[in-house]
Amino acid sequence: MMGEEYDLVRLGEHLETEYDCHDILSATGCPHILEIYGCSLRPRLYPPHLGYLYMEYAEYGDMQDLLDHLEKNPGKQIPEPYIWLIFRGLLEAVFAMTCGTAISKNMPSDESGLGLEDRFAPGWEPFINTDIKPENIVLTRSQDGYYPGYSTAKMIDFGIALTESKFESSEIKVGGIGTLGWGPPEHRTPADKWNTKYDYTPIHVHSEIFNVAQVVLSLMEGQTRVVTDKERREQRMSHAPDYKTAIRPSLVYLLHWTKKGLENWEQAYGSVNKPEGEIPDIAKYKFNKNETMLKIGEVAPSHWKGLQRKRRIPEEEALQPPIMEKRPRIKQYVPPQADVPNDTPKPPPQVTGIKATLMTVANFIFPESFRSNEGSQAGPPAFNPPTPRPADRRLPSGAPKPHEQPGYLQYVAGMGRGEKRIYVQPSPASQQVLHPGPYLPPGQPVHTKYPSPPGPYYLPGHHVHPGTPSPTEYPLQPMQPFQPSDDSDEESS
Repeated sequence: MMGEEYDLVRLGEHLETEYDCHDILSATGCPHILEIYGCSLRPRLYPPHLGYLYMEYAEYGDMQDLLDHLEKNPGKQIPEPYIWLIFRGLLEAVFAMTCGTAISKNMPSDESGLGLEDRFAPGWEPFINTDIKPENIVLTRSQDGYYPGYSTAKMIDFGIALTESKFESSEIKVGGIGTLGWGPPEHRTPADKWNTKYDYTPIHVHSEIFNVAQVVLSLMEGQTRVVTDKERREQRMSHAPDYKTAIRPSLVYLLHWTKKGLENWEQAYGSVNKPEGEIPDIAKYKFNKNETMLKIGEVAPSHWKGLQRKRRIPEEEALQPPIMEKRPRIKQYVPPQADVPNDTPKPPPQVTGIKATLMTVANFIFPESFRSNEGSQAGPPAFNPPTPRPADRRLPSGAPKPHEQPGYLQYVAGMGRGEKRIYVQPSPASQQVLHPGPYLPPGQPVHTKYPSPPGPYYLPGHHVHPGTPSPTEYPLQPMQPFQPSDDSDEESS
C-alpha cells in the first residue's frame, strides 16, 4: 500500500501513526484485519514523497472492485450467504478494535452477549475507525476450515483510527472526519440542517456500526450506496423521525443475528461450509484474482510480455518543476569566428521573407536613417556578428586546433562530472606599455609621480598572449634613491 504527501515530515508522522495502530490491531488475532509487516519512507527529489506499508497479500482486490463489477453486470448479484459472511466478518473486526481480542465464530450465544463478559483485554482502550468503506475492505483467500468456498473480507487503512477518548470532543469533527458520504451524521460539524442535533454527539462504536451497515446495503443492492449531495442527504434523513444513536443495534446484537442469519439460510438451502466446487449453484460466486499484482517469488504470466508498465511516467514527470522556472545559467561568452585577427569576415546572411519586406518599406519612408552602409567608411561594419553562444562548438576530426593559431588561448573548464577541454577565442588583451622605472622596496610609500614597472598591463586572472613574458619573468631592477624633479620643487615651494 502506498501513500503520497508533499510534506516529508508530515508523511513520516502519518505513516508511523497508521503503522502503530494497524500493528496493534493485527496483534489481536482477528482474521478480518489484514496483517501488516512493516513500513518505509521514500523521499524523492521532487514532491510528492512516498510512504509504503507492507501488508498481507490480498489476491482478490478490494470490495469496491466487487461493486464496480456488479454495476457493470446488472444481472449478477452477490449470494446471500456470502453477504452474511462479510457482515459477520466486519463486525468481528469492530469487536477486535473495541475489546482488543478476537471473537470465536460460535459467539455470542444470544443477543444479550452471553459468553462475552470477560472479553476485554487488560488495559485496552477501544479504537474507533471512522473510515470504513468498500475501498478499505480487501478480499483475501478463504480461512482454513471456515467456508473455504468464499474469500475473506479484511479491513485496512487505519490512518484516522483513534482511541475512543480522542473522539469525545466535538472539535475533532470540525470540517468532517472520514470520507464524505460514508459515515453517520455525527461525523461532521458544523452539521447540515438534517443533523444539527448530532453536533455534540460523540463518536463511538455505534458510529462504526453505521459505516458497516452502509457497506452491507451496497452489497445487497449491487451498487455503491453513498450520498454526497446535501439535498439528497436531507431528503433521506427527513424520513427518520427520531434518529438517535442509542436506538441503533448494538454490536453484540448484530454479532448474534449475523450468525443466526447464516444458520437459517443453510437450514433452508443446505450448508455452504464446503469447497467452491461443492457449493450449490444459487450460492456460488466466481471470484477473479487480481492479475495486476504478484506475490513475492511468483512468476509473471506469459501474456504479460510486451505490456507497458502501469505507472504513467509523463504524469510523474509533470509533478516536477518545469525547467523554465529554474534559474538560468550564466552563459559563457565565446567571440564569433569573424572577431579573430586575420580572419576574413563572412558575408552577411541574406534577409528574406517578412523581415525583408519591412526593411524595404522602412528604407523608403526613412531613407536617411536606414541607408545601407555598404562601401562607407563610417558607421558599423557590414557584417554584424551573431549573438554570443555557449562554448559548445566542437572541431571536426583532423582540423587544426585553435590554440595553434595566433590569437587563441587554451584552457580547461570543468563541465559535468569530468573535465572537458574547450577551445575559445580570447578578447584582445591590452598591450599598453607604461613608463619604466625601479620597483618600490617593501614598506616604501608610494609617490604620486613614481613610475610604474615595465611590461604589459597585467592583473590577476587575465590571460597573457602566447610568447609574451609574464610580469614574474621581468628581472627586478636595483633600487635608486628618489630624486624629485624641478616641477616638484616648484610645487612644494
